[in-house]
Amino acid sequence: MSTLSDERRGELDAALATVTIPDIQKLFDAGSLTAEELVIYYLDRIKRYDVDNFNSVLALNPQALEEAKAMDAERANGQSRGMMHGIPILLKDNIAIEGMNTAAGAHAMKDWTPDRDATVTTALRTSGAVILGKANLSEWANWMDAGMPNGFSALGGQTRNPYGSFETWGSSSGSAVAAAANFAVVTVGSETEGSLLMPAYINSAVGLKPTHPLVSGDYIIPLMPFQDNAGPMGRSVTDVAVLLTAMVSPDPNDADAMAKAGEDYTSYFTTEALSGLRLGMTGASEGLQAELERLGIQVVVIDSKDIPSDTGAAEILPPVFKYAINDFLPAVNAPVKSLDEVIAINKEDMKNRAPYGQGHLEASQNTELSKEETEKKIEERIKTYSDTLTALFDQYNVDVIMVNDIGVAAPLGQTYAPAGWPAMAIPAGYRENGEPISISFVARPYEDGKMLAAAYVIEQIAKAYRPPNLETTIQMLDEKLGDQK
Repeated sequence: MSTLSDERRGELDAALATVTIPDIQKLFDAGSLTAEELVIYYLDRIKRYDVDNFNSVLALNPQALEEAKAMDAERANGQSRGMMHGIPILLKDNIAIEGMNTAAGAHAMKDWTPDRDATVTTALRTSGAVILGKANLSEWANWMDAGMPNGFSALGGQTRNPYGSFETWGSSSGSAVAAAANFAVVTVGSETEGSLLMPAYINSAVGLKPTHPLVSGDYIIPLMPFQDNAGPMGRSVTDVAVLLTAMVSPDPNDADAMAKAGEDYTSYFTTEALSGLRLGMTGASEGLQAELERLGIQVVVIDSKDIPSDTGAAEILPPVFKYAINDFLPAVNAPVKSLDEVIAINKEDMKNRAPYGQGHLEASQNTELSKEETEKKIEERIKTYSDTLTALFDQYNVDVIMVNDIGVAAPLGQTYAPAGWPAMAIPAGYRENGEPISISFVARPYEDGKMLAAAYVIEQIAKAYRPPNLETTIQMLDEKLGDQK
């Protein structure tokens, strides 16, 4: 593999810190950067900063350089697959990549090498994306044990926040950290209920959970399939919109979702798209409201007492996971065929395979709710929260609701998750101690574009994202670790 000179490394560190995917495409077109060099840069950067420090990258794709060279060859022949052409990405370790181990961070799954890509992986390859590797996560999508820290997996170790000794939250911890710390241009996480938005919030990344049917869940290790969503993460709303455009991969039998196939989500960043958009807000300065209204956005103040409360996912999660994983494992020829086998394998060496316990797995295994009763509760849950959000949005006649209350990491009581509605988080700044804070959005089903438009405007006004100083953070984390010894 070619290496970077110190001079070139410094140039790329500076040039790529805050650029967007369209900016990178301009560098490609000008001949001042290639996909191959960009992959070499990220492999170097991961080695310099991530390995044994932030632990956001679980595994690298041995074919990444060859994939990048293929994209460069296509470009040299005048071919372009669009904005994702030659862009290196990381996928969360629950999303299947053919030929790469996919394990959700779990020891029992370490030998599963999928015989094909997940549908969303195929969509990304078709768009020209270069698969750089797998991102770490909270093991089993954060359904391992209540005592397990967010961002930990038996295979990937403990993911750490690039801004300091703060939480990473989960389960898409590695995807969020890698995005914010620039270990890939963009990353893919997944959301069940807060598992993408919350890591984005605390690690100063942009994260978007799409309308549920837009992105296929095929060949993704499940937690709660009716709520599970792969979603884009990055350092800017523009990049997340570009990545979402490439990821859309609905079931051909879903007419509503198929109507969005091929849609360019960056097309919503126009004056025409913003005009008339009704944005509900739980609070904003008069200056911000005036600026938004100048752009044609109609601001509607939402009374915080009308915001719905937590959905209580823990009540239904154990049986849903049990039945989902027991269906999934044998269907994909995994090395284990049932949740019971997973638990038994962990018990053989708890110190290394489940050091914080596996209480959630055992709770799922011991559930007394039948599969039929579970299906009924799922239907009730979807209807309850769809009706709840529809009533709220109709009450205020809004397209999108922005929640800018500090500390609200997953908006509207996470009701967007069971309802299947789109939601996202963008950086809003940093506390005095450097801890990131964010602003969150929720939109009506299939209005992902309007939500992106609102987020883009707020991002451009706030200009809040600040790249982390990785060397300073590493020194801080090392000093804290030394104090604890």
